[in-house]
Amino acid sequence: WYTIVKAAGQTVDGGTADVLNITVSAINDTYDGKAHTLVADVDVTDGTTIRYQTSRDGGTTWSSETTTAPSITDVFYLNGAVGAVQVKITATNPNYADATATTAMTLQPKAVTVTPVSQSKTYGEDDPELTARVSGLISGDELVYTVSRETARFSTSTGETDDTDNGENAGTYTIRATAGSNPNYTVDTTATGILTIKPAKVTIAVDSQSKVYGDADPAFTYDADGLAGTDTLTGTVGVQNNAAAKDAGKYILTFNASEADRKNYTFKITNGTYTITKRPVTITADDASMTYGDTSLPTFSYTVEGTMAGSESVETLVESIGTTVTAATAEAGTYPITITLSSADIAKNYDITTQSGTLTVNRKPITVTATSTSKVYGAADPENFAWTTTDSAGETIANPDLDITLARAAGEDAGSY
Repeated sequence: WYTIVKAAGQTVDGGTADVLNITVSAINDTYDGKAHTLVADVDVTDGTTIRYQTSRDGGTTWSSETTTAPSITDVFYLNGAVGAVQVKITATNPNYADATATTAMTLQPKAVTVTPVSQSKTYGEDDPELTARVSGLISGDELVYTVSRETARFSTSTGETDDTDNGENAGTYTIRATAGSNPNYTVDTTATGILTIKPAKVTIAVDSQSKVYGDADPAFTYDADGLAGTDTLTGTVGVQNNAAAKDAGKYILTFNASEADRKNYTFKITNGTYTITKRPVTITADDASMTYGDTSLPTFSYTVEGTMAGSESVETLVESIGTTVTAATAEAGTYPITITLSSADIAKNYDITTQSGTLTVNRKPITVTATSTSKVYGAADPENFAWTTTDSAGETIANPDLDITLARAAGEDAGSY
């Protein structure tokens, strides 16, 4: 009888005397890019031949016998799962009964991890090349995988994703790896990266504008530098802090970006100046006249050159119009007619020029009539000749302050002089 030494996983068939003993270990390793050779040993080496056969269908069919020890380098799959290459070993020696053993060679896929690399770009730019770091790959091997990003943007304000922008608006987008066919590896692609699209920087130069108080506002315009593609902005130019620019003065014009604008852009704004100039108005006192001795001054008036804004009235600007004399003190001659402006609030919005007029006091036309008198021939003339004064209407003027001297024609003979 004989003793048969069996290796784990093998079956040995022997004869009834002087049987060869085969020692062999099954291969059950992890893929490492190297050949794993299955070598059988026998207890009698002189004159012994060892032959190998392999089966890749679970032992149904076998390869031809060969003295070359079989090896396994890549993971073997059977029916879609990791399988074992069956090995049959036969040892022969003329002096011994033949011995056989069966075992298997199995390689498990090696675990590798693919981690997408986070990237960033500025809105409007093309996506950078998406890459990943691979850990656990055997040197010299290539791993088949693709890296892509999602087009749904995560909103930190709402906690939701937005897929309406096709992945081009500023925000963060998940980068994922997808494994291809890699028989020797188990690929872990659960790790993700982030593509951050940063808002683009736009420089806004607001154009300065001006108008005359009371005129319609001009169009407020600006120049934008840095917009992507055919983008346009929906924001508007207005007075800073929404102040009401109604009175004459200087105001700051700035660009007010809309919510849609701020979605993809940050702004550097150079403000403009909005100048409202005072509205020019010239108020000229009309010339007037009166006659010396009139009991009242004439009614003074003025003429306006230029227009008032809206429903505002020039009367609001004029406090009074008058001259330097009264009817009682006005003597024949000329006097200025001047305009005194009011302190009305709207006056600050007008550039007002006043021009004086002239009051002409004309001499009063009167008729002086010497009073007839008489004397006797040889007598002296009356001491004072009398006279009366009447105006143009024939009304007698009592006690006029006139410097008049009466004299008669020469002659002493009886008669009229």
